[in-house]
Amino acid sequence: MLAALGSLSVALSTREELRQALLDAANRAHGFNPDLQVEQFVSYMMTPAGVTTMAVSLGVLFAVLSGLGGLISASTSRRKPPR
Repeated sequence: MLAALGSLSVALSTREELRQALLDAANRAHGFNPDLQVEQFVSYMMTPAGVTTMAVSLGVLFAVLSGLGGLISASTSRRKPPR
């Protein structure tokens, strides 16, 4: 998905074309799931506040998962602390 968005952003030169392509993709995806809550969520994610919310949420998720990975790695390593 990210690779497709990356190649899409390279192929499209202006921000408006990229925005329109994302809206078209969201509308096509909506056809598979005509639930009103999904439509409201996608509409919110297309706003600047939605994009900011998603970016912050992904940043926090990345930090938490990285911390958990480090914690698990540190707890499973058998190194002895220096004296």
